[in-house]
Amino acid sequence: MSYQDTSKDYICPYFENQQCRSCSLLTMSYQKSLGDKTLALSTLFQDLPIHPIVETSFPFGGRAKTKWAVGGSLPNIKLGFPDQSGHVLYDLRQCPQHLESLNTLGAVIADGMKKYQIIPYDIRSKKGELKYITLVHGHGTHEILLRYTLRSRECLERLKKMNDELMTSTENLIVASVTLQPLHMAKRDGDIEIFLTERHSIQENINGLVLHYGPHSFIQGSPDIKSKLYLKAAELFQRVNGDNVLDLYCGTGAFALHLAKKARKVCGIEITDESIMLARKSAEQNQFSNVEFHTLDADRLSDVTAKLAKDFDTFVVNPPRRGLSERLIKLIINSACSHLIYSSCNPQSLKRDRDLLSENFKLIEVTPYDMFPFTPHLECLALFTRR
Repeated sequence: MSYQDTSKDYICPYFENQQCRSCSLLTMSYQKSLGDKTLALSTLFQDLPIHPIVETSFPFGGRAKTKWAVGGSLPNIKLGFPDQSGHVLYDLRQCPQHLESLNTLGAVIADGMKKYQIIPYDIRSKKGELKYITLVHGHGTHEILLRYTLRSRECLERLKKMNDELMTSTENLIVASVTLQPLHMAKRDGDIEIFLTERHSIQENINGLVLHYGPHSFIQGSPDIKSKLYLKAAELFQRVNGDNVLDLYCGTGAFALHLAKKARKVCGIEITDESIMLARKSAEQNQFSNVEFHTLDADRLSDVTAKLAKDFDTFVVNPPRRGLSERLIKLIINSACSHLIYSSCNPQSLKRDRDLLSENFKLIEVTPYDMFPFTPHLECLALFTRR
């Protein structure tokens, strides 16, 4: 691969006009971006052969979720990303990374805001109401979840009328909710969730499994990549002849249910009640009787709970960018776990955790996944085995 390649095969007008630099690798071709990512990962793990990067079939137009900050003023609404001060400078509602269904719905929402006088929140004046719009598209089902983040209830009744019109005009809009976030800060989640629809979760089909997602659920944004990621995790589990699985940071159960096909027993742990409820719903719908889920904080497992870890020979972890906590690393070391399958969105924290585990576990292989095209970010799936 030539690292002198600077040709472009995907053009984003927002990037060209200096309005958005999130996809910083758009200065080069897609294949060159993959080469740069692989080189960076190989430099980080110099003592380990890196598997070829799993590339997406949709470098543009494949992202199934968006989280727009709402800015501007009526009628000049902006759906985009806030700068460091929290101000939305540019309207990015036609981002070429998104599925077309999300961009289309974003435009309809902006029109509805004008009609029903839903005022965008202004972080400088601390005035206005609508702070964020979150959209999620369910793969295979095409069901869409919409979540509004409001400062207060001031426009709630008008927003309900606007949403009723959206539901009528958008066939696949299945779930809509409002979260109230009165704090003057860049935070999307509030303590109150108000559902505007009878259904509270959407479904998607991944590798023959039905998964459920709600407003609080974590969902990987690239369907074609995450389907390969989950299958690879199941392949690793089968390769090491795993038996019982403890899935930490299990979300709504994607990894757990993929491994349940070959496991004797699977236990998933997640911090939010909603995720656990939906994971149980997915397990029941997919007719798994060997899976259980519990609402617990993986980073703060008590000594009593940690004793349960002695029943599992395989751990699965999919932590946030910060990686594993020291307490959890200690639990893994002191457990009966002989294999660790680690899904990471941050190679730096993966390397740090590898170093902390190194006396007890050996990192066998790493496979990178291009979950975030044209950005420096990678999803990596790593296999550790006990020394």
